Formats: sequence, C-alpha cells, structure tokens
Amino acid sequence: MKKINSISITVLVLSVLYFVSSASARTTHSQSYKNINKNLVPFSFKSIEAGIETDPHKVGECNITNGDPNKLTCDGYDPEVAGINLLVAPKYDFYQLKLTSMFFIYPNRGANFATFADAFTQKYGPACKREVSKWRNSMGAVLDNPTFTWCFSTGQLTLQAIGTDIRYGLAIYEDKNSAPTARAKVDF
Repeated sequence: MKKINSISITVLVLSVLYFVSSASARTTHSQSYKNINKNLVPFSFKSIEAGIETDPHKVGECNITNGDPNKLTCDGYDPEVAGINLLVAPKYDFYQLKLTSMFFIYPNRGANFATFADAFTQKYGPACKREVSKWRNSMGAVLDNPTFTWCFSTGQLTLQAIGTDIRYGLAIYEDKNSAPTARAKVDF
C-alpha cells in the first residue's frame, strides 16, 4: 500500500469536515431528525453510546474545539473497522461529554463498501434508507454512488461508497443533539 503524505490527509480531512458541516443541506441527506422513530435504539460505535455522558479519552486523543471546554474533538486510537484498515482513524466530536458526530475515511477499493454495509447491517439491522446518487469528477465522468443510512433514536449513520474523492469512501454519524454552532466573530 502506498504511503499517503500528510498534506493529502489534511486536504482529505478538511474536505470531510466541509462535507459534514454542509451535509444537512444536501439532497441525499434530506431526512429530518424529527421524523426518526422514537422506538429505535441509540447509536453505538466501539465503546461509545450516543446520548450518554462518557469519557471521550477512551476512544482517542482529545482537544478542546474552538476554545469551548464543552466541545472536544478526538482522534481515534483504533484505525480498523470491520477488519479494514482505515485511511484516517475514526474522528469523534463530543459536546458536554456526549457524542455529537463521528466519521471515518476508508480506501474505496474492492468490496470495502459492501464489507462495511454488511457489518453495519449485522450490528444495527437493515438500513432505513438506501439510494444511489450520482458522483461527478472534475473531468465530467459520472459514477453511481451508493449511500446507505441507518436510523437511530439519537441520529443517523450514513455510509457512502465515494466520499469527496473517488479513492475514498466515507462513514458519518450525525447526532440530533449536536453542539450549538459558534457565532461568527465580528471584529470589523
């Protein structure tokens, strides 16, 4: 496997963060959290369960986000999910010690998407939503991009075969109880 340089990883992570911040505006992620069935179970991943205060340090190294001690961003310790080595270990966001989001990036090759879809289905049950959107590269080529979503009482997990780059797939959990957004600093 070729080594990925730190600049590529940084660009990829920034792209994912942009994707996460704009995901609610995308048509492929249009389901409202208000419509999630209250009989569903909370999301859990590795040793974290959404909706419950937890020690974020048990999943990774954590740093305060935007100077707010209630917001933590953690880089996961374990870079493997469903037997697949991830390009970036899971990243977790917490607000007041509760999980607000999680994502990981995986190499988009072979049966990786199917492996994650099968593993998530075994753990969480069938996806509540399956769709195929179109993904277009900078040269104009159009590819099918399967996207599966699992619904929980606390939010939803979305698995995409193609993330922000054709070489990478993406899994994102977004909690319905996310941290409040910081107000823009007006210093002019």
